[in-house]
Amino acid sequence: MLGAFFASPGEVATLVVQHLLRRAQQRVVVERGLAQRSRTAWYRKSRAKDQTALRVRIRELAHARPRFGYLRIWVLLRREG
Repeated sequence: MLGAFFASPGEVATLVVQHLLRRAQQRVVVERGLAQRSRTAWYRKSRAKDQTALRVRIRELAHARPRFGYLRIWVLLRREG
Protein backbone atom coordinates (compact mmCIF):
# COMPACT_ATOMS: atom_id res chain seq x y z
CA MET A 1 0.00 0.00 0.00
CA LEU A 2 2.97 2.26 -0.56
CA GLY A 3 1.14 3.64 -3.60
CA ALA A 4 -1.47 5.07 -1.23
CA PHE A 5 0.79 8.06 -0.55
CA PHE A 6 0.39 9.19 -4.16
CA ALA A 7 -3.27 8.24 -4.63
CA SER A 8 -6.44 10.25 -4.38
CA PRO A 9 -8.81 9.61 -1.47
CA GLY A 10 -11.10 7.52 -3.68
CA GLU A 11 -8.20 5.36 -4.80
CA VAL A 12 -7.08 4.91 -1.20
CA ALA A 13 -10.57 3.72 -0.25
CA THR A 14 -10.47 1.25 -3.13
CA LEU A 15 -7.09 -0.06 -2.01
CA VAL A 16 -8.32 -0.47 1.56
CA VAL A 17 -11.44 -2.34 0.45
CA GLN A 18 -9.40 -4.63 -1.81
CA HIS A 19 -7.01 -5.35 1.05
CA LEU A 20 -9.86 -6.15 3.45
CA LEU A 21 -11.55 -8.43 0.92
CA ARG A 22 -8.29 -10.28 0.29
CA ARG A 23 -7.78 -10.80 4.03
CA ALA A 24 -11.36 -12.04 4.48
CA GLN A 25 -10.95 -14.47 1.59
CA GLN A 26 -7.72 -15.84 3.04
CA ARG A 27 -9.40 -16.28 6.42
CA VAL A 28 -12.29 -18.26 4.86
CA VAL A 29 -9.84 -20.47 2.97
CA VAL A 30 -7.93 -21.28 6.15
CA GLU A 31 -11.01 -21.75 8.37
CA ARG A 32 -12.88 -24.03 6.01
CA GLY A 33 -9.85 -25.94 4.82
CA LEU A 34 -10.44 -25.04 1.21
CA ALA A 35 -6.74 -24.78 0.54
CA GLN A 36 -6.32 -28.56 0.81
CA ARG A 37 -8.99 -29.38 -1.77
CA SER A 38 -8.14 -30.12 -5.34
CA ARG A 39 -9.24 -27.85 -8.13
CA THR A 40 -11.86 -30.37 -9.27
CA ALA A 41 -13.56 -30.29 -5.87
CA TRP A 42 -14.86 -26.80 -6.70
CA TYR A 43 -16.96 -28.13 -9.60
CA ARG A 44 -19.93 -30.41 -9.24
CA LYS A 45 -20.12 -33.66 -11.10
CA SER A 46 -22.35 -33.79 -14.15
CA ARG A 47 -25.48 -35.90 -13.84
CA ALA A 48 -26.19 -35.94 -17.56
CA LYS A 49 -26.90 -39.24 -19.26
CA ASP A 50 -24.18 -40.84 -21.33
CA GLN A 51 -24.81 -39.78 -24.94
CA THR A 52 -21.85 -41.37 -26.68
CA ALA A 53 -24.12 -43.58 -28.82
CA LEU A 54 -26.02 -40.53 -30.02
CA ARG A 55 -22.79 -38.69 -30.83
CA VAL A 56 -21.49 -41.66 -32.79
CA ARG A 57 -24.75 -41.86 -34.76
CA ILE A 58 -24.67 -38.12 -35.52
CA ARG A 59 -21.11 -38.47 -36.83
CA GLU A 60 -22.09 -41.47 -38.96
CA LEU A 61 -24.96 -39.54 -40.53
CA ALA A 62 -22.77 -36.47 -41.08
CA HIS A 63 -20.07 -38.52 -42.81
CA ALA A 64 -22.61 -40.39 -44.92
CA ARG A 65 -24.36 -37.15 -45.96
CA PRO A 66 -21.82 -34.30 -45.83
CA ARG A 67 -24.21 -31.77 -47.37
CA PHE A 68 -26.81 -32.23 -44.67
CA GLY A 69 -26.87 -29.58 -41.99
CA TYR A 70 -27.73 -30.09 -38.37
CA LEU A 71 -31.46 -29.63 -38.96
CA ARG A 72 -31.68 -32.36 -41.59
CA ILE A 73 -29.58 -34.68 -39.43
CA TRP A 74 -31.92 -33.92 -36.54
CA VAL A 75 -34.88 -34.88 -38.74
CA LEU A 76 -33.18 -38.18 -39.65
CA LEU A 77 -32.56 -38.92 -35.99
CA ARG A 78 -36.18 -38.14 -35.13
CA ARG A 79 -37.36 -40.53 -37.85
CA GLU A 80 -35.12 -43.26 -36.47
CA GLY A 81 -36.61 -42.80 -33.06
